[in-house]
Amino acid sequence: MKNSTQRQHLSFLLFLISLMLLPLSATGADNRFSQLADGTIKDSRTGLTWAASDNGANITWLAALHYCQKYSAEKEGEWRMPTPEELATLYGASKSSKGEEDKYTVDLATDLIKVSAPWVWSSRKSPNKNAVVYGFNYGNTRKFFRGKGMNRRALPVKSGK
Repeated sequence: MKNSTQRQHLSFLLFLISLMLLPLSATGADNRFSQLADGTIKDSRTGLTWAASDNGANITWLAALHYCQKYSAEKEGEWRMPTPEELATLYGASKSSKGEEDKYTVDLATDLIKVSAPWVWSSRKSPNKNAVVYGFNYGNTRKFFRGKGMNRRALPVKSGK
């Protein structure tokens, strides 16, 4: 009798562990991300809407600014470069994927947004010709020269209504 009860407890414990190991859905554990009809991604927690992917190539800060402005002309709403704090809301070490030709690991809170390199430009710039980038490889910020675009991307965002 005692062995039977122990086996039941062990089976139940293994069942609970297996549930914890199941993969998360593409929209995230809390279903906060959803794809809109125009292909953009809505974050219900922040109210922000994101482009489904970055620009896909190395880009300088100024070119990233123009890319986001052009994106605004093509999609409904006022798209812009995100702040470092807004980019940080997308970081999630639980959703690792490979960027550009499997060269880089990027960690996002959702599979619905694709970032092809570890660094994404933010709107924050400094007078010394640097700007802040957010790193989806380690979840941190750095300052890089705005005139260089190596491993940096543009990811447009717009605020909720």
